[in-house]
Amino acid sequence: MLTIREIREKDLDRLLEIINQPSVIRYMPLEKPVKREKIEKWYQSFIVFRWPAIFVLELDRVIGTCTLSENGKVTIWVDEREQRKGHGTKAIEWLKDYAKKKGMSQLWLECFKDNATAIDFYHKVGFKDTAEKQENIIMEMQI
Repeated sequence: MLTIREIREKDLDRLLEIINQPSVIRYMPLEKPVKREKIEKWYQSFIVFRWPAIFVLELDRVIGTCTLSENGKVTIWVDEREQRKGHGTKAIEWLKDYAKKKGMSQLWLECFKDNATAIDFYHKVGFKDTAEKQENIIMEMQI
């Protein structure tokens, strides 16, 4: 059963492994491969500011992460071996509930235009295309 919880420092090595998988890192606007130091800075900003809110998706091990920024921006990364099993859908539903509790009324994200798999997924869970920015599509969802 999928569990969603706040990130812990012990999760960083596993998340680094997931982020550097070819199907995940391909669409990240970061220097590749992502280094441990980058993940540690990301984690430390969460520890200090609590934003973005960072959560891990966990079965018997960590299989991905999802984030929610103060402005409603969402990210989600799932281990390529665990994609298309409903975990992303559960994560989005969980983030919607979390955002509502924080008083938010909208979620949004950016997705590379050539990432057809992700675009299909985001449409399936209720995001709508609202704008384009260079190589990205901006998508929004009212909650």
